[in-house]
Amino acid sequence: MIDRNTAPGLGRTATAPFAGLVLCPAIGFSLPSGQAGPVFEQDLWDFSQVLRLPAYTPKGARILDFTTVRNPSWRTLAKEYVTALLQPGHARVRELPDAVRTPHTLQTAKLKFREVVRWMNWLTAHGVVHLTEVSDHHCAGFVAERARRLDCSGEVIGQKDHTMARAANVVIELSYYQELFSTDRYAADLRPFKGQSAASVAGARRAKDGENSTPVVPDETMRPLLSAALYMVRVLAPHFLALRHELRELQSSPPRPRRQVRGVAVLEAAIRRRMETGRPLDRIPNGPRGRRLANGSFLPDAPLLDVSLDSIARDAGRSAFPPRDLPVQVHSSACRAVQPPLVRQRHVAAFESLCGE
Repeated sequence: MIDRNTAPGLGRTATAPFAGLVLCPAIGFSLPSGQAGPVFEQDLWDFSQVLRLPAYTPKGARILDFTTVRNPSWRTLAKEYVTALLQPGHARVRELPDAVRTPHTLQTAKLKFREVVRWMNWLTAHGVVHLTEVSDHHCAGFVAERARRLDCSGEVIGQKDHTMARAANVVIELSYYQELFSTDRYAADLRPFKGQSAASVAGARRAKDGENSTPVVPDETMRPLLSAALYMVRVLAPHFLALRHELRELQSSPPRPRRQVRGVAVLEAAIRRRMETGRPLDRIPNGPRGRRLANGSFLPDAPLLDVSLDSIARDAGRSAFPPRDLPVQVHSSACRAVQPPLVRQRHVAAFESLCGE
């Protein structure tokens, strides 16, 4: 049974630095009108409603569930650590000499939170109830276990250095925030890994005198690489830009037809314009073609199997249409005039000429 009382030596009157803190305005997150966001004491922090988060932030990174920490007395500690990472300008955090000064993104804070959960639950599984009981033996054992590289049979075949460094970093950083924690903390004389950095714990070597540890790329390799890059930018790029502009023009939808002329007549007119201008029907990529066959919407010998119906719909000012709406003569002629979008003899000849230079 886990002891819920305050850790020995910490004192029951330790001040909780973030008590009652409404997190979003404190961190600088914007919310829609009427939304309050999570409060520090809550065990589930849901930032899903936050506005203007980076588009790359996964949905899972926006929710922090502190009930995943098995020892209830460490949940507050985990909250204090994450809050300090997100709000390094807080008055209590600024007092800490080794605290991280740059605000963490929500995604990075979530990664560190997950590592803290692993560390705390590992300690619980090994009989540790208070952080004052943590020793160098625990620190080394945890990071070594986290870094194991296993094969399919579960045998240890190596070490994942980046995982070891990430695990060691969290173990070390908790010592940086000792004075901030209100429910538990390491013993005063514990210096995880004897003061080594996380990179050193993982075996990374620092270059002497600040030199770059990555060897310089030989001149005989760098010169051709730079020459090819300049050729791409100066010679090929203008043609790529012209193709992109033409593609956008082709894919832009014309004015929508009047309601009374919609239907098969509009499709006939759109395809007639292509024939008159010598513009083939667009061919779909292999992926969509395979899906058409897999879902049974087209037979292998269907004339329109390779035809992009979306491009015909755009030409006709429609959002979509069933293949049966195409006239019979289009079905029979489609296979004879299908090319990938923007494949034109003038472009092919131009690129063959450029590549031959």
